[in-house]
Amino acid sequence: MLAIIAAALHLSKNAADAMVWVQHTHEVLNNVVQAKSDTIQIELSTQTYRITGDEKRIAERDQVIQSREKSLHLIKQATVDNPIQQLRWQQIREVIDERLTIARHMVYLRKSQGLEAANAYIARTPLQETRDRIYHLWRDMENEERQLLKQRLIEQDRTRQLSIAALLFSGTLLLALLFSTFFLILKQLKDLYSSRKALAENENRLSTTLHSIGDGVIATDTNGCITRMNPIAEQLTGWHFSAAEGRPIEEVFKIFSELTGRPSSIPIQTAIETKAVQGLEKNTVLVDRHGITRPIADSAAPILDSSGVVVGVVLVFRDVSIEREAERDIQTQNNRLEKEVETRTAELQASAENLRKVTDNVPALIAYVDAQQRYVYANQRYIDRFFTPSTSNIQGVSVKEALGDERYQKAAPHIAQALLGKSIHYDWEPFPNVWQMVNYVPTTNMDGVIGGYYVLIADITDRKLAELAFYKLTHFDALTGLPNETQFTDLLIEAIESGKRTNQSFPLVQINIEKLSEINDALGFSKGDQVLQEFAERLKQVAPATSNIARLRGDEFGILLHNSSADDAVRLVNQLESLLAQPIVISDIALDISAKIGIAMFPEHGLTPHDLYRHTDFAVRQAKKKGVRYQMFDHTQDSDKPHRLALAAELRRGIDQNQLALYLQPKVEFNTGKTCGVEGLIRWNHPERGLISPSEFIPLAEQIGLIKPITQWVIDTAMQLMHTWESAGFVMPIAINLSARNLHEEDLVERIHDLKTKWNIGANLLEIEVTETSVMDDAQHALEILHLLREQDIPLSIDDFGTGYSSLSYLQRLPVQFIKIDQSFVSNMLLSKESLMIVRSTIDLAHALDKKVVAEGVETQEQWDRLVELGCDIAQGYWIAKPMPVDTFLRWINTKKPPKKTK
Repeated sequence: MLAIIAAALHLSKNAADAMVWVQHTHEVLNNVVQAKSDTIQIELSTQTYRITGDEKRIAERDQVIQSREKSLHLIKQATVDNPIQQLRWQQIREVIDERLTIARHMVYLRKSQGLEAANAYIARTPLQETRDRIYHLWRDMENEERQLLKQRLIEQDRTRQLSIAALLFSGTLLLALLFSTFFLILKQLKDLYSSRKALAENENRLSTTLHSIGDGVIATDTNGCITRMNPIAEQLTGWHFSAAEGRPIEEVFKIFSELTGRPSSIPIQTAIETKAVQGLEKNTVLVDRHGITRPIADSAAPILDSSGVVVGVVLVFRDVSIEREAERDIQTQNNRLEKEVETRTAELQASAENLRKVTDNVPALIAYVDAQQRYVYANQRYIDRFFTPSTSNIQGVSVKEALGDERYQKAAPHIAQALLGKSIHYDWEPFPNVWQMVNYVPTTNMDGVIGGYYVLIADITDRKLAELAFYKLTHFDALTGLPNETQFTDLLIEAIESGKRTNQSFPLVQINIEKLSEINDALGFSKGDQVLQEFAERLKQVAPATSNIARLRGDEFGILLHNSSADDAVRLVNQLESLLAQPIVISDIALDISAKIGIAMFPEHGLTPHDLYRHTDFAVRQAKKKGVRYQMFDHTQDSDKPHRLALAAELRRGIDQNQLALYLQPKVEFNTGKTCGVEGLIRWNHPERGLISPSEFIPLAEQIGLIKPITQWVIDTAMQLMHTWESAGFVMPIAINLSARNLHEEDLVERIHDLKTKWNIGANLLEIEVTETSVMDDAQHALEILHLLREQDIPLSIDDFGTGYSSLSYLQRLPVQFIKIDQSFVSNMLLSKESLMIVRSTIDLAHALDKKVVAEGVETQEQWDRLVELGCDIAQGYWIAKPMPVDTFLRWINTKKPPKKTK
């Protein structure tokens, strides 16, 4: 019998616990709903202020912010035992702070600079992205709590069913043994039935709180007279609405302090004065019209009209009798369990001591850390390694305190993953020359919540040292200590990938020591090795600290100059020559050492390590052939016919397999700084070699007859792009280049007309550029073709002007609207009077012929300023923007700042 009673009591405790958890989950859901509602109200008030400038909206927003902060605080407290919800809360907190920062800066701009400045700022901010992110986080948090509510309701129902079964069994047994207590048991069963019914009704109310109001609601006017009541309020107060309407709230809603018995104040006036939600004091009871007393929870919120004026107050309250009864039951059960906990604790302490003795003798570091990153246990080996000798008790010590700031920064990301439930393992070097393999194994409680993680650490120093020794053997040159070709190639691959991402060029330099074999023959290989070592030291002296030096093979060395130009490579060559002018003394013999140097540029001379190595080697051979100190790679001198044949075959496949890509380079007006158009430039996205510059394959395409399909692809792609932009409300002209061969294609004009019709391209959107040289190859024919193109409302440009031999008479007859000055004159005009004269004359001549001038190759602020002074119309060059993919261009044009003259 005692066992049955104990089981019944245990089930009763479980039911009470389940009820508390259900109520706890509902509270979280209520606060999430409130915080979401406040967030919407805050954004509405802020945006209304931005549009109208009404200061009342800021005050209204600040009040709602306080309400939301209160809800956030309650959510954080209520989910403290749920790391996932805590993480979501932190993410919500960060997004809210980011949005508040945006909103406050917008308010400042609205006040100080007006609506346009505020709108412009809002357009640049990630407002929509943060809005989507916060609502996604609210939804995840709400779904998490709903899932917990569903689980806990199931658990509550199961516990209740078990309780009923146990009570029925106990009743049957008591009926057989003590018939005289029948009526008492019957009364208990009736009470149990009533409790079940009340609990079921409460559950139904709580389950619908997110979609409808299930609490008592009383609305009053600003004088505190009742204007509305719902059926729940009628039931709790004992007043029908017909009788209560117009009465002062104090007559109907009578509340007292449960502790003192004195009347409690109804927070209506406070809600009106503060325009904020007000709550009742704790331990408040409601006495209804019939004298029945109920404990309640209550809040009062002001009712605001569209102008923000308080027109009344709404009271929301509910009966919390069941919660109060549950609290008393929990206290009773806690008292009973206290003695059992003491007994169990003693047993666990004994077990823990036995476990400690075992783990202390295991050849590994073992610890257990809770979800707050505080140590619960560590074996002696762990303590000796990470704690000071004076540490007597590690329990409660934080991981950060034990590891120290530097080591904790390395471990923190892995710990965060472990606390999300992932098993983690990694290698690290916590102390000099000490390597460890670390494993984190997370643990969960009965609810599936992460309670902490085990730490298992093994020493792997010997293995790591062996790996490092092997790496040095395979990645460094044993003679000079420099990286070898393997490591240098890895560094070159990284530089290429970085260059592709940032559009940054760099040079690769190959240095070959001359006549090293003669030194080896005359003095022996050991002396030759000394020459190599001294040569490596001299390379280190001249190479920048940010560069990479390597011994590639035999007498060949390589230097990788990051984020540098061809001029930087030439300066390095000159410095090296000065240093090599000093003889290398070997065994009292002064040896004059010289070298031949080849230079190749990324991306102009190659997009893969293979191509760059091949071209620097070719440049070295050219330097030897010409008898010069160094040679920059020149593809026109590359007689690698098999390579060109292979490239031609690959180009044919590339066209068929859609490997071509259109890059865009903006053109900007000097007067306004606005982007007035872009030039479409083709790139070949080779599947193995990456992005190939047109300077490498366009000449080949012209030689093998592929220039026509390539030009067709460029024109079609540009028109399709302009059609897509125009459909989205964005208009931007695109200029494409035609070669001399294109001008002699019989169907050129017809094909362009058909494509314009196909894509419905408006007038003056497609622009065509032809070089001065291509026009003068067959001036009369070119003039006829250009007139036909101009009749299609296609603006025309003469490209690379100044490099050909066009006469003034032909220039007057050409139907062109733009003249583009070749970049060679623009780049040299600040250094060469002749170049400056050509630029000035071209601008004056073009303006005299009523044509606009585009300056190509603008790369510095000084060039921009001088061109402004000369009256140039349009600029194009790296100082404005490099050629870029379409999606990058769209981001650039939305964020760019117009160039300005500095003086």
